[in-house]
Amino acid sequence: MLKSKGIVFLFKKEIQEIFDSFTACFNIRINYFSPDIRELKVGLHKPVCSYCAIIQNKLGMKELCIQSDKKRCEEASEKKELVSYTCHAGLHEAIHPVFFEDNLLGFVVIGQFRNTEIIPSHIIETCLKKDINENKPTKAFMKVPQYGEKQTQNILNLFKILVKYIVSQQMIARKGNMILNTIIHHIEENINKQITLSDISRLVGKSNSYISHLFKKNFDKGFGKMFIEMKLNKADEFFRIMPDLTIAEVAYKLGYENPLYFSRIYKKYRKISPKEFKTKYVE
Repeated sequence: MLKSKGIVFLFKKEIQEIFDSFTACFNIRINYFSPDIRELKVGLHKPVCSYCAIIQNKLGMKELCIQSDKKRCEEASEKKELVSYTCHAGLHEAIHPVFFEDNLLGFVVIGQFRNTEIIPSHIIETCLKKDINENKPTKAFMKVPQYGEKQTQNILNLFKILVKYIVSQQMIARKGNMILNTIIHHIEENINKQITLSDISRLVGKSNSYISHLFKKNFDKGFGKMFIEMKLNKADEFFRIMPDLTIAEVAYKLGYENPLYFSRIYKKYRKISPKEFKTKYVE
């Protein structure tokens, strides 16, 4: 079993730069999973591709995708090496476990890209059963980055080198700081509220300056920016798993009474508007 409840993961700021550069170079999503398969980091905040969104949301295969990810992560953990494979939807993915002193810290995952121009037949069959126009997933499939066998091998080799570098430089660590754990859990449970630094200080019985220093030290950003990042991560999750929600509805779920203000905040941090996100990656 892969468990990491109550653990706070700490990242050096360079790891985001590495993830962003990898995504920019290959247009391939690279992300970091905790041992219990929670997504914690994403290169350029790139969402799952539109093809995967269709597979998960329109064809109802989200649970199959989740279970497949879990199974492959467990395989990579047992082998303690890279696992490269083609998923049930016909896309190529790779998972590399991250160990430090025999302790599993999580997984770096890349995908999705393709090695073929042929969509799996069972996907087409599922479209027909659900009375969904097969052209939509087919077009989305063709938009996924395609690499030949030699290119794929070079990408995987570079991927392995990057993970080894991340481990050697100890860019990822986990910390059982009870105060930090309490704060993060409180935010996750109250993501629909507007929580202030003073609220957190009262929650854990510490000063504002103590909390500010705690966040700066562990996340390289202040409490305010970290809180917004967590809200936007939740927004992305809503957009992916509940695509029928409007932007205003997602804003309200996150405690933003003014949807236009939420959109401005989203674009400031994501460099793309929520509408553009939904149009390009979800709808």
